[in-house]
Amino acid sequence: MMTFEEKDQLLEKVSETIVVFGVWISKLKLNLFLSDYRKFLFEKKGIPHVISINKVYKKFACFT
Repeated sequence: MMTFEEKDQLLEKVSETIVVFGVWISKLKLNLFLSDYRKFLFEKKGIPHVISINKVYKKFACFT
């Protein structure tokens, strides 16, 4: 049997791992969205994508 303190430490490690994984997933989703958006802007409007993506990234950076 595990003691209460060992269970507490294990739970803390698991919750930290879940938070880190969640942040990683949200950044991955953001990067996928931005790459699709970059392609859209470049194909449809012919805008240099680096400039427009920097503007979009600044708007979405607060979510990560």
